[in-house]
Amino acid sequence: MPVRNIRSLTISSLFVLLFLTTTQLSAQVNIERIRWHSETSESHALLETGASLKRGNTDISDFYINGLLGYREGNYIIFLLGDLDYGKRSDSKYLNRGVAHLRYNYLYTDKLAFEVFGQIEYDDFRLLKRRNIGGVGIRITLHHGNLEENSETGEIESFIVGLSYFYEMETYDLDWYYGDDSTLLNRLSTYLVANCRLPNQIRFNWTSYYQPAISDFNDYRFIAESNLTFQILEHLDFRVSCSYRYDNEPVVGVSKYDMSIRNTIVLML
Repeated sequence: MPVRNIRSLTISSLFVLLFLTTTQLSAQVNIERIRWHSETSESHALLETGASLKRGNTDISDFYINGLLGYREGNYIIFLLGDLDYGKRSDSKYLNRGVAHLRYNYLYTDKLAFEVFGQIEYDDFRLLKRRNIGGVGIRITLHHGNLEENSETGEIESFIVGLSYFYEMETYDLDWYYGDDSTLLNRLSTYLVANCRLPNQIRFNWTSYYQPAISDFNDYRFIAESNLTFQILEHLDFRVSCSYRYDNEPVVGVSKYDMSIRNTIVLML
């Protein structure tokens, strides 16, 4: 393996280990905005981060960090994703959530892939103490363009659909109501992905998930996220992301929806 690849894996491994040891390790995390790195290079690492600070009449500080470690050999792809959000208002936390996601893909053909995945997460402000999932699925590429990096026309680079099954174990902190509440569910997950390459080194990604419980289709979650990425330097991007999450049957005291808009810097190692 080239020295540069070894160095990238070493740096990213340290980052992921740091993430896993400093947080507890919130529905399906959207990995599509960055997984194309795993499909187009042998080994790589990616670091995405953003922060804000306000002082004076309002004291707010928050930061976001996301790391990806991926490796591909032939038809096999494996990658590990870590994601952390933390924020404080005055002396109180108002944001505290994290995710770790591990996924393995076998590319059966250039159109069809099989997936195995696992995920652990927490989200204090959705009262989620712990969520563990494990599942399998298929991923079908309906369209794959062959665009050049500096294309002057905006076209769809790829359009993908996926279907998976996963087993979900969740524990919520409801001490104020009736104590911890745990659920065990079998869920389906369907997703659509569109990746577009625009002029001037701009990329657009749109992803949506629909995740009903197999035993009750009224218990479903819907997640949508769009990302607009601008290349600054060869290995440095600026990204604007908008995400929306809807849970039709949340636990007591939790809103049905969450929405966020985020600006981040992305470093590819």
